[in-house]
Amino acid sequence: MRGPSTPLSEVIESFLLAQVNLSPRTLDGYAQNLRAFDRWLGSGRIRDLTPDAVNAYILDRIAVAIARRGGMSLRELLGVAPGWAGGLTDEQYVREIEELADRIGGRP
Repeated sequence: MRGPSTPLSEVIESFLLAQVNLSPRTLDGYAQNLRAFDRWLGSGRIRDLTPDAVNAYILDRIAVAIARRGGMSLRELLGVAPGWAGGLTDEQYVREIEELADRIGGRP
């Protein structure tokens, strides 16, 4: 059984191996995003997986995406699932992100 000191990377790899019904593209997206979160935590442990850590990571990704926007949409930069933001324009998406940031305690 895994405890609070179990490396998050171990849990991520187990999770990815258990996803047998996903397309390779979806699985690759999960892998990239989960591993990026673990790197952002600095090779985290299960105990580091808190709502505050996830919210801080999301706000950090938003801030980076806004700073680097260039020619890509925010959805592309953040890797957001189309089901949530697929039909939004960038302006609508920015409003959604701002509302989310307000709800979780601050803007990037």
